Order: sequence, then structure tokens, then C-alpha cells
Amino acid sequence: MSNKPTKIKTCTYMRSRASSVEADWIAALAQFYIKNLPLEKRNELAKLKICEIPDNTMCCICGQSRRKNGKGDHFYERKGYFRITGCYGINDTGWNCLPVCSRPGCNSGDSYKVIILTNGVKRDIGWYNLTDAEILLVPPYFKTVVRICRNWKAYLQKRGVTNYFKPTERDLEKMAEQKMKYINMCDKEEEDINQYLSQKN
Repeated sequence: MSNKPTKIKTCTYMRSRASSVEADWIAALAQFYIKNLPLEKRNELAKLKICEIPDNTMCCICGQSRRKNGKGDHFYERKGYFRITGCYGINDTGWNCLPVCSRPGCNSGDSYKVIILTNGVKRDIGWYNLTDAEILLVPPYFKTVVRICRNWKAYLQKRGVTNYFKPTERDLEKMAEQKMKYINMCDKEEEDINQYLSQKN
């Protein structure tokens, strides 16, 4: 039997491809806007110290092994903060990634970066900088997370590193155009399939 993809499989692939066009554009734009230096060994050691873990195999939130439970977390979300900040995060496992596992409470379900202050206010410290007054309202069980995130932000600033960028309106227009191109291709492919099947009946 031939392993050549059928038209239906091709159509399914194209729909999947259409949903990833935005991610491809973000990655390309990030390379244009962000000129960070590579993460060196000393930076890796500094990250471990900030995260308060002995090596990169451990989760800095729960302290358990990450070997079979996650590759880390984008500190500044690649697309998740765009509606709030108008910025995209970079896909960098060095400067924009913390050693966090995918267990509940770490990076599954409620994100470790979403802090609930004692006054009930929620703050996502992946993008938001807590004020001095808000620091006083951080519950004890969030203090370690807040310390790690604030120290990592401070280290990035000290090293002159940026883990996010703001696209221009033209960037967003071109991204939307390209995504629509793929969607139209998918629609045409599906139309051709339906037309062919209707002729067989």
C-alpha cells in the first residue's frame, strides 16, 4: 500500500499549518528585532542561583525532577501576553525560559506566574512588575516565586537582554495576510474534496 498522503490528509495538514503561521512569523520577527548575545555558561550558573536549584534537571517551583515532566516555561509568553501588552515573547530556551515542570501548580492549570495577593488581586508577573506596595501583599507561599521572577528580570536588565518585542502595525498586517492565504488554500482544498465526493454519489 502506498504511503502517499491522501487529499484529506493534505487538507488536515494545511489546516494545522494555518494555525502555526502566526508562530512562524513571531519567530522570524524576533530574529529581526532581538539581538541578544548567546547564553554563556556563567549566565546558566547565574540562572540556577536565581532559581535556587543545583542543576537544570529540577523544577525551580516544586523542586522535583523535570526529566520526564516538561522542558521549561517561556517566562514572557510567546503569544499569551499580546492582547495585554501588544508584545510577543521570544522562543529562546536560554534567556526566555525558566526550569519549570508541567505539574499542576507549576506550569499546568494555574500558572506559577499568576500571583494572588492578600487583597484578592491577581497579577501575572511574567509581564507585570509588582509595585513596592504590592510586594507587601504577597502571601508566604508565593514569596519564592516572586523572588525568582523579580531577580531573573533584574538579571536580564543587567545583561542588556530583551525577551519580548513589539511588532509594528505593518508586521501584524502581513502576518494576518499570510494566515488568510493558508486558510483560503484550506477552504479551496476542502471544496475540491466535497465536489469530488458529490460526483461519486
